[in-house]
Amino acid sequence: MFDGEVTLEQFASMPAEYREAVNNILTIHTVSELYGADVFYRWIPLAPTPVDKWRMSQILREEYGHHLRFAKLQAAMGVDVTKLAKNPLTLFTTYDAENWAEAMMFLATVDRAARLQFEDFTRASFLPLREVAQSTLKEEIGHAEFGRVRVAELCRDAEARAQVQRGLEKWFPMAVAFFGRSGSPKSDRYRRWGLKRRTNDEMRRDYLEEYTRIVAAWGLSLPALSDLDRYVEHAG
Repeated sequence: MFDGEVTLEQFASMPAEYREAVNNILTIHTVSELYGADVFYRWIPLAPTPVDKWRMSQILREEYGHHLRFAKLQAAMGVDVTKLAKNPLTLFTTYDAENWAEAMMFLATVDRAARLQFEDFTRASFLPLREVAQSTLKEEIGHAEFGRVRVAELCRDAEARAQVQRGLEKWFPMAVAFFGRSGSPKSDRYRRWGLKRRTNDEMRRDYLEEYTRIVAAWGLSLPALSDLDRYVEHAG
């Protein structure tokens, strides 16, 4: 595994495989963070109180900020971000929240999965990626925690509890698949170049250990995991 550190100025002199891997990671996030923020924008009216609308508006602002961080970095690397061809992560294009309970379950479930990805990026060999990941990680932790607390509150009401359970069944398989395929060649390249530390399966395992405890505290039931391949993100 490559154990060096690469600055923005050194990037152009790195091997093509390294540059391709970095550009792929950055492009995925530049595109998906913007698309995800546009989805979150539609969820603000679902919030039941002014406080929840305000908090969701803060999260929306931070999600657009994630896009701008990655876009700014790519622009500094000479990339025209207006011409990026990468598709957003499919979880944003396939499903939407039908109610506040599902929106909160998304934050508690999928943003928690995103947090683990950024944990690895905070130790990436490409120092600019490490820098943007550190700021983004703090906000992803806040999003997931807001969702966790709100879901716990919703579970106290029978009708809302049924809604969050349905949200869990919707988002959980996608969150587990979010980490990518087992034995992914792309993930192996990321690890070989020090851009990621854990394999997809190791990250998925860490997620499941943590999330299973959270679901138990809610008193909800995890759905069975089947046919995960159709959920696996193209980034895997």
